[in-house]
Amino acid sequence: CALDPTSALSDDRDGAIYGAADSAPGPRFANWAGVDVLAKSSSAYGGMSYAVDGTLDQPGWRLRVSGGMGRYSYRRGVIGLRGPERRKFSGDNVFADLLVGYQFQSDRTTLKIFAGGDSEHHFIDPDDPLARASGTAFGAKVAAEIWHWITPKLWGAVNASYATTYETYKIEARSGYRATDMLDLGIETRIEGNADYDAGRAGGFATMRLGDTAVTAAAGVSGDRSMKTSPYATLSVFMRY
Repeated sequence: CALDPTSALSDDRDGAIYGAADSAPGPRFANWAGVDVLAKSSSAYGGMSYAVDGTLDQPGWRLRVSGGMGRYSYRRGVIGLRGPERRKFSGDNVFADLLVGYQFQSDRTTLKIFAGGDSEHHFIDPDDPLARASGTAFGAKVAAEIWHWITPKLWGAVNASYATTYETYKIEARSGYRATDMLDLGIETRIEGNADYDAGRAGGFATMRLGDTAVTAAAGVSGDRSMKTSPYATLSVFMRY
């Protein structure tokens, strides 16, 4: 099943994973948008973060809103009119969250902690009575993000989130090398899931920066608990102003 790709890196979402954390001070808003494509699922997402009492480079309170939509398919063994069969199901989901948080800042480390509300809707065709992530649900969500400069050119970032909405979770990490003033190259990994689904992925990424705008492309291999693997690709844009 497709999961909320924004539930936490983000994502990466204030620039940590995108590698814009050391941009010139001043911006109070950040916007991001992206797409995530696998063999049997795809999603698109976006969001905005606001520094309530300062700039994005300073400690202080943050207000964040994000959302998106996805499509996925899967097969499950059922008892049909002609006996046991592997039936194909197709799903569409819509997700959104509103979080309030605080950013802690030191010379080499940025830590953000968030909490708020989360909503998600899954429409599955044909109806799957065994699917626990089905229909509309509202719940609470918590998230944490940390970015750290290991050396002047090497950095690492970890983001984690959990929502009571369908027990959705995500933990993802990136490590990058600042190859040039405009280019970061690195590796990434992620585990994620909900009440019906668990998956993981590993791959590489490249981030091109121009001022307070960054474009990141990533690709690799994804697998789920059915032991099936699939290539994945993502493309995202991040902007501060």
